[in-house]
Amino acid sequence: MAIDTQPVITLEDARRLGELVYSTYGLTYHRSFIYEAERLLELNRDGSICSMIAVDRDSGQVVGHQATIRPWFEIADPLAEGRGAPVLEDGLSIVHPDWRGRGIQNTLALALLMYMQPRNPDLRGFYIKCVTGPVASQKSARRFMGRATCLFLAGVPAWVVMDGDSGPKEPITTVLVHCPFGEKHAATVPVPARHAELLQQLYRAVDLPRELEPVSSAPAAKGPTELRTWFDPARRQGVVRVAAAGEGLADQVGERVRWMAGGHIEHVTVLLPLSAPDVAAAVGPLEEQGLFFGGFIPDLEGTDTLVMEWVKTEQLDASRIEVLGDEGEALLEYVVRGWRRSKGR
Repeated sequence: MAIDTQPVITLEDARRLGELVYSTYGLTYHRSFIYEAERLLELNRDGSICSMIAVDRDSGQVVGHQATIRPWFEIADPLAEGRGAPVLEDGLSIVHPDWRGRGIQNTLALALLMYMQPRNPDLRGFYIKCVTGPVASQKSARRFMGRATCLFLAGVPAWVVMDGDSGPKEPITTVLVHCPFGEKHAATVPVPARHAELLQQLYRAVDLPRELEPVSSAPAAKGPTELRTWFDPARRQGVVRVAAAGEGLADQVGERVRWMAGGHIEHVTVLLPLSAPDVAAAVGPLEEQGLFFGGFIPDLEGTDTLVMEWVKTEQLDASRIEVLGDEGEALLEYVVRGWRRSKGR
């Protein structure tokens, strides 16, 4: 059996992709638009995502999918005309159960890179969110020189069904594996002093030329703080992005997180662009409010971004989480320790 790869450019392509998702996840997949052919095609046309499908040459069945996604496009600033996002997520990776073990993910990843490269000259890197139970996706990402930089602890709800397995289980943890792309961008980055040692290890692992400036405290920025919020009620996940740092940054972020938690959101990701010392200095006060360090994302919207998290989960079996690589093991131990501190353990 042989496959061909092609971008999703027609409504029929989008419909066949929906059939693949249903056959693998039922109706539990975390991005509902992937079931909606018209919406999926619209997102491909406006550049929010770029879907690549693997098609069985004999039957015409779509047996695999992978896409580049502009991270959190729902709350991102509009791109300037003719410019692309500096970093993209390589995700929505789905392979039909009968076709696994044949290198389809790697084939799709290469096809996506070849397709995207001439269309986005601003691209500095891409990342892949990989599950931390089965490690096949992590192995695939590391073949592209990817290294772990962020861990989304208990980021996938326990009720997500894959391959018909509906037994009780814990929330799933995912690891962000970052792959530098093209010319590497040098910069001085202000980082929270309490996390500088691990961040230095992660930067070295992903081979990015950054000079870290540890910050313990800094004068508060003047002007208003601007936050962007996105949440998915079905999956009970939320995101708070700092679009502009100003007065009362930590208090306003903490208030927004508590608002989400009070509304039954169970996992909140906070994105802190490391663009100024006052942002790095806000990490300590946020940890005092129950958030914990999750890692960082290089070049997100053009700026290295620190990730903090809040999770409702009280019990988590860390022994079931596997992250590959020395940097991945260090990140896992560090994040779990921070989560335990956030729960008073």
